[in-house]
Amino acid sequence: MGLDGTNEIDIEWSKCEQTDSDVINLGSIVFPRNKDGLIVSDKKKHYLNGTYTMNTFTWSHQGVKTEYYHGRTTDDQNKFFEWETPHHFADSCPRTPVPIYMNV
Repeated sequence: MGLDGTNEIDIEWSKCEQTDSDVINLGSIVFPRNKDGLIVSDKKKHYLNGTYTMNTFTWSHQGVKTEYYHGRTTDDQNKFFEWETPHHFADSCPRTPVPIYMNV
């Protein structure tokens, strides 16, 4: 773990204490390996279909890819959200072990 705001991968299912029903509640955030890099993310409003979800991420030197599925499966037919860090982020992507956070 590096300086605050660096070397972190977040998967967030949270309204961040907001009570509005239209607030964004799902996000993928990747913090750069050093303070010079930019934080990259994608967030959206989502309603669950059922009781369970499966969340996966693939992390490489080139970037991070997150995938979200309805149910307890990773079948493509159940995928409802997918996000990948942009190509320009490859030079900033964390390359050493980092904390993985899931906010629910």
